Amino acid sequence: MDARPLTLREVFGQDQQLRVPLFRRPYVWSREKNWQPLWTDIQNVLTSFAHDDAVSPHFMGAVVLDQIRTPAGAMPARQVVDGQQRLTTLQVLLAAVRDSLGALGVADRYVRALGRLTANEDDMSDDPNAAFKVWPTLVDRAPFRLVMTAGDRDTVEEHTPRGAEQPTLVQVYRFFCDEVSAWARQLGSAEQLDEACDGLVRVLRDKLQLVVIDLGPATTRRSSSRVSTTAVRRCSRVIWSRISCSS
Repeated sequence: MDARPLTLREVFGQDQQLRVPLFRRPYVWSREKNWQPLWTDIQNVLTSFAHDDAVSPHFMGAVVLDQIRTPAGAMPARQVVDGQQRLTTLQVLLAAVRDSLGALGVADRYVRALGRLTANEDDMSDDPNAAFKVWPTLVDRAPFRLVMTAGDRDTVEEHTPRGAEQPTLVQVYRFFCDEVSAWARQLGSAEQLDEACDGLVRVLRDKLQLVVIDLGPATTRRSSSRVSTTAVRRCSRVIWSRISCSS
């Protein structure tokens, strides 16, 4: 078992798919308990980063991953044992910021930088789903695919049925789009917007940190479940205490 703190660039920057097992519960995080506190944390880190770009990364919790055997030449994959809600939220957040910055007409390099954290690239893969960094449980796949690939909010709205209960993943995408738009309206000149977008992208890539607990290749499904409970509680506390002491 390997446990270490990783930034979002380190977690999502490599071509790899994090797969949520089919038997796991669907996406259930909510605005009040999860999305709003996450955005508030990001804004606080962004404020600190503006004054000191050496600010320590902000701890976002822990995830547990396990090995998956994949065919030779296929996209590397890990099974998400614990942390599916967190990983899914972070992917939708990155997509919403990516699309919102694109709509603002800022430098394309910001959109491209976030695009590298939201899509795998493998021209040799025949799997149409290989592009997704996270692949959620079955019930969430359609709305997740929509918000991750639409490219802009208008397309998401166009393909979301009216009048019915809105998928939660569409709701979280809208929430972060709204927050980015409100944040951008507070900025003045185009120069200020560019500087702020530069800071936001750098914070998202390098100043948000997860403790990633990667189980060994010989771990069975039963032991994975057991290790996830103890590992998240113990390893994340120990690792984060070391990070806090060294910062």
